[in-house]
Parts: sequence; structure tokens; C-alpha cells
Amino acid sequence: MDEPNPFKRFGQSSVYIVGTAVVGIGLPTWLLLASKSVRKVINTHGVISFGAFLVVTVTALLWIDRLIASRHEARRERDALKAELAASQKELEAPSARDIALFKQFEEEFPSAGGPLEYLRESFNGKQWRLEALEELDAFQESWRYGRTFDDLEIEAARKALWTAADDFTTMLSNEGDLVNDEPPVARLIEARLRHGGQQEWEDVRRRLLDSAKTVIKAHEELVLVGRKRRL
Repeated sequence: MDEPNPFKRFGQSSVYIVGTAVVGIGLPTWLLLASKSVRKVINTHGVISFGAFLVVTVTALLWIDRLIASRHEARRERDALKAELAASQKELEAPSARDIALFKQFEEEFPSAGGPLEYLRESFNGKQWRLEALEELDAFQESWRYGRTFDDLEIEAARKALWTAADDFTTMLSNEGDLVNDEPPVARLIEARLRHGGQQEWEDVRRRLLDSAKTVIKAHEELVLVGRKRRL
């Protein structure tokens, strides 16, 4: 660990200020008011006396600096311990019965295995997509819009992130896709020849669709992870 810089902390600590004043002002004042023999020594050996004074001053300042550094280190360790205890206490808090029931409902309606997540992971290519494979995603985006919120702030933040990701994705599918088949319903990315930006625009939109799908998958995984950590 680097040695603390006394000049950086100078003026930030009352102890440092008082110590500097005592050493820098008190010591020379005492020497000036000392006995005649001391003044005689100073007059006779001025350089030596000044050197001794300088050594004493620097030593005292370094000692004060180390004292302040140890106080700061102790305060940092205390703050870190408080933060760790607060995090541990939060993890030990029992989830509410409402959150347990709501999380169970979420896993039933939007499971990790199968359904739209499996389709997004394994089959979605951003060019063409089966609408029926994404029905559960549409249902989540609609039914979890209002009212279904968790009491636990951490998992509620994860729910909002997933809902936002799902809403962004489904909105993009709706805006950028054309229905090309009714039975089964299939949509595809609007062709490049119909876009003002041509092929480049088509490729950019496809890339954004793929990134949006990955965001949905990641947000779902995060919500499930938080739920497990909160023992829901």
C-alpha cells in the first residue's frame, strides 16, 4: 500500500492542523524563551540547532501523519464492516408470502425452459419469426404491465428490467416486421428494398433485434437468479 501523502490531507484534519501549529510555532517559541545557556548554544551552533529543529519538526509531522492515516484506515474498515453486515442482514430477511406466490406465478407463466426463451436462444435469427412461439412473451408484457409488483426492492428492480426488455423487443418486432403467413402466423423483417436505407438499414435493424432478444434472455436469467438468492 502506498504511503499516505501528508500534503493531500493537510488542512483536512484538525489534529494535523493543531499538531503542525504546536511543532511549527510552539517549539521555536520555546527555544527563543529558553535560558540564556540555550540561546548561547543556538547563537554559537546556529546551523546545528536549526538542523536539530528541522529533524524534530519532520519527525513530529510524520508521526502525526501516521496517526491520521491509521485513523482513516480504521474508519474505512469500520464502514466496510457496516456495509457487509447490512448486506448480510438483507439476505437473511425472510421474503413476504406475497412475493413467494408472485414469483411462483412468474415461473409458471414465463418459465426458463421451453417457451419463448428457448425459441429466442435456439431459433430466432432476426430475419423471420413464428408469432406463436412468442405468445408467452407477449402475455408477460401485457399482464405484468401493472399491478404485479414485488415487495422486495431488488427483485422488483429485476422485474422492471425484464418487462422493459420484453416491451422494447415486442415493440421492435411489431414495427419492423411484416406478416407473411397466417397459418401458422409468421412474420419477417421488412425487406431491404422497401427501406429508405436499403440493405444497410436492414442489417442494422436485424442486429438490433438480435441484441434485444439477448437482453430479454439476460434479464430473465437475472430475475430468476435474484429470486433464488432471495429464497422465493
